[in-house]
Amino acid sequence: CYVDRGQGGAIRRARTRLPGGDPSPVAIIRIPHERMIGSGIASSLAHETGHQAAELLGLINPLRAVLQERQKAQPGSALAWRLWDRWISEVVADFWGVAKVGIASTLGLISLVSLPRAFVFRIDTEDPHPAPWIRVKLSCALGRVLYPHPQWEALAKLWELLYPTAGINEETRITLAMLEATIPEFAHLLANFRPRALRGKSLKEVLPLAER
Repeated sequence: CYVDRGQGGAIRRARTRLPGGDPSPVAIIRIPHERMIGSGIASSLAHETGHQAAELLGLINPLRAVLQERQKAQPGSALAWRLWDRWISEVVADFWGVAKVGIASTLGLISLVSLPRAFVFRIDTEDPHPAPWIRVKLSCALGRVLYPHPQWEALAKLWELLYPTAGINEETRITLAMLEATIPEFAHLLANFRPRALRGKSLKEVLPLAER
């Protein structure tokens, strides 16, 4: 890990090519100066570690296959599942963060994406990151699945008070509503996903720290 300038954390995964052409023997994580306070440290570090974990456990492609099945099986919400498919790499990293540092991960995320409304509600299909508004709502839902407690609902309601959907354009409002409607099923899918690398165990069984 190292500290540098930048707007957000980043990772160069192990075995990816360094500028000189050689493969990196380890993952290299950059934490920006602005994240070295409060919950930002734990949130950024756990999130970036999640990208490496997803690679080592082989999570992304199998999850994409499941999400593509959801698109076919649920045509009424196919757009939502298609967007989750597009964003799955960042979603898995967020899931890892919540599993490892709990609500500190969501609080750190909020500190990162508390931006002007135009950015918070922006849905960009070319961006691997979910729209900030729905990303925070999903993070709270993942927390409820992994660590059931009223704090998650309270935080989600606070987020809605900070960024009410009133006034956004109709197309964006409908898309966000569709995404939000799929969140409970999506969160359950992630928590109970059983990658081959875990030999029959689910992510929910091996990642959370509450019972250890």
